[in-house]
Amino acid sequence: MNKFGTQFVPTGEIAVLRRGVTSGCDAFFMPNDVTDWALDKFDNEHAFKKRYGLSRISVEKGVVKIVRAGDGSEHPIETEYLAPEVHSLRDFQRCVLRTSDCDRVILMVNKRQTDVSGTWVGRYLRYGETHKFASAKSKPVVVPKHTTCAARDPWYDLTKVTKPGMVFCQWRITIDMSSHRTLTH
Repeated sequence: MNKFGTQFVPTGEIAVLRRGVTSGCDAFFMPNDVTDWALDKFDNEHAFKKRYGLSRISVEKGVVKIVRAGDGSEHPIETEYLAPEVHSLRDFQRCVLRTSDCDRVILMVNKRQTDVSGTWVGRYLRYGETHKFASAKSKPVVVPKHTTCAARDPWYDLTKVTKPGMVFCQWRITIDMSSHRTLTH
């Protein structure tokens, strides 16, 4: 710091810092995308349909993804209601992140529940209403009863608290004391 301290600036001077999304139940709202695994594991139409209740074709075409919630359950959800999610920058070793690098997605539903009735996402919302999810701070309860979720109207709409397209940068600065160079990668 004595030698290179003038070359450092507070991150807030070069970037806008914001807290991430407070979902109220990450295990429900930020599931893992296991689509590729599901297509590999259940490689024929009969096995896939028996497991997930839908044809492989809509999944292969990208219309529907298969997600695994934090309780281990797997669910088909229409891709239009999912966005890539970076849960922790510790999982990445480079500055440029691609959608394909993200193994998690975030549920983004801004329609009334009656409007998604009969869809895969509608079924997933009903699952959240009837199955308990634990958190580090609370006993297992159905998702709408989690404090943060109960305060939202509707309980499942994260579109008002999420800003898609945020840019994240993670820099690792190493000071090579033998040559007195600052290496950034």
